[in-house]
Amino acid sequence: MRCAALGELEFLGRDDHLQHLPDAAGEGAALHCGALAQLPILFGKLDEALHAYRLGLAVRKQLADTNPNNMQWQREFSASYDAVGDVLVEQGKLDEALTGYRNSLKIRERLISTDSSNTTWQRDLSVSYNKLGDTLAAQGKLDDAVKAYREGVAIRERLSTIDNSNTQWQRDVAVSYLKLGDVLSLQTNPQDTLTAYQNSLAIRQRLTQSDRGNSSLQRDLAIIHGKLAVLYLKLRDPAQASWELRTAREIIAVLIAGEPDNPQWTKDLAIFDAEITRLERQTRESGGN
Repeated sequence: MRCAALGELEFLGRDDHLQHLPDAAGEGAALHCGALAQLPILFGKLDEALHAYRLGLAVRKQLADTNPNNMQWQREFSASYDAVGDVLVEQGKLDEALTGYRNSLKIRERLISTDSSNTTWQRDLSVSYNKLGDTLAAQGKLDDAVKAYREGVAIRERLSTIDNSNTQWQRDVAVSYLKLGDVLSLQTNPQDTLTAYQNSLAIRQRLTQSDRGNSSLQRDLAIIHGKLAVLYLKLRDPAQASWELRTAREIIAVLIAGEPDNPQWTKDLAIFDAEITRLERQTRESGGN
């Protein structure tokens, strides 16, 4: 079933804090390298982007080594490892990417050891675990990926209880449960997969009810219904799968009614329509069983 092709995006916010850095020549050089990497990425020139990010990483390493008590520089050092790792993933160099992500994770663990109450650093660490999980899953190391995702879920669950009005933190938990469910489904572990997806669904339902005009949250909800449809087909429950698909389609149809030219939603609707049609045909051919 092709519903799994629906993309899941996560708001990482990796660089939105850079403007608040202290005015230092070295940090300015690191930022310049990061800015230089953005255009090559947009044009698919990954080697050039990787070179620029590695220059930035070298500058930030020097800054971090020079002043290990500057927590902002340590945090930016970890972000540079992530940036390098992200490009390496795009290049298919997963082992090298893992090394970078693990280096980033170690820095973030050290930061938290100095201030375990810092929620920004805790969220950074959860991002590291998700990046590890994504890369390990891509390598087929599913047990290790599940372990990484569960670490991220645990952190994000704790954050969500600190401030249940923080939409970003609540959405983070939902994303982590979805990622966990995806890998569990590859392990042919249907009950644990269902639990993970249902946890994600419950959070997304709460979020959409509290902010009905948020189209990103509405699409999130449609995506998890699509994931559940895939799972229920595996569980030989076509009736429930059909209900999930139709619910997802209805959500997307409402979005399109307000913005008919949105290309992503148009694509989503076409996918759900195709899957509903296919499931109906299979049901007829099997005599409704």
